Amino acid sequence: FQNVSFFLFCLMVLSIFICFYLIKKYNLLFKFGYFLFTQVELTGNYIYKKQNENAKQFWGKMKEFSIDNETKVIVIPYNYDNLGYIVYNEINYGAVAIDVGNDTNFYFYLKTNRIENGLEPLTLKAILTTHYHLDHSFGNKDLIKKCNEKDKVLIYGADEKIRGLTNQIDPEFDKTIHIDDLIINFISTPCHTKNHIVYDITTNNTKYSCLFTGDCLFLGGVGKFFEGTANQMYDSLLRIINNLDPEETYVFSGHDYTLPNYCFVYDLLTNNEYKTESLYTDLKEILPSKLEIESILYNLKQLKENQEISIPVLLSKEIETNPFLSTTNKHKSDHQKKLGIELISLLRTLKNNFK
Repeated sequence: FQNVSFFLFCLMVLSIFICFYLIKKYNLLFKFGYFLFTQVELTGNYIYKKQNENAKQFWGKMKEFSIDNETKVIVIPYNYDNLGYIVYNEINYGAVAIDVGNDTNFYFYLKTNRIENGLEPLTLKAILTTHYHLDHSFGNKDLIKKCNEKDKVLIYGADEKIRGLTNQIDPEFDKTIHIDDLIINFISTPCHTKNHIVYDITTNNTKYSCLFTGDCLFLGGVGKFFEGTANQMYDSLLRIINNLDPEETYVFSGHDYTLPNYCFVYDLLTNNEYKTESLYTDLKEILPSKLEIESILYNLKQLKENQEISIPVLLSKEIETNPFLSTTNKHKSDHQKKLGIELISLLRTLKNNFK
């Protein structure tokens, strides 16, 4: 009997050890949490509402950027580090909102703030959503209710899970729409989520365009590969570079992660621990100079002290300094693509473990 009890005890200990090993190896706790947040509406809503309650309403200063003489972009901070956008026309006051994770902040800049400053309130025409995560779509329906526009407000996106979606986009066939004077182009960028897309917006009055990248591309980095692979991220970034003129495209990302991203790049340049990586020699070739990153970090720290936002930056500048983009730019051929994908995979893994 004692031998049987001991055997069962050992079996139980072994089972517990195997469970912990599998949980750690396959990151099962995170995957379970991600499932609850993204796929179960009740828990997702609760977690996101609590997150919003604990965050500052405006963690940074509102910023305005001109596309041309008539068209402007309002950069809207919300949650902890999210960025949403309103693109509007100063002549007819028509507006498009992008990634409405917080309807309160968007309504403030569409209506309240303008009325308080003696300006005509903006008329919401459409909402563009890059992906279904709640910090990019939670406020879609509530913003439309608050605005109470005469004409129906359309919600565009490529994923059927987007809150309030009215017009589902298939980027393979749906390339462009026009809303008033805005020309809105869709680019498929799966990886962070399965049906992630980015929006390139311009007008006939300018050669410049604004690229709203959601959680695909950040300044100094890229989004986590929640529902995709390094191969997909490589193709998505290459699609962006091939479809746009980097010298005439400004990048507006879904979070202001710029400072921690470039801290990571600086660490890659200065930390000898990375020399043990098998691809270190290839990695070193795509990194910018230490002097350049030091200059970027100095400027970013100044912005943070003044609660200013680091967005936007020209795509051409990002290609020079963002190692993820540098990988796709310098490894375009079929022969080099395999190495480019391996480098993106390595960079994302290293970034995930960077503190």
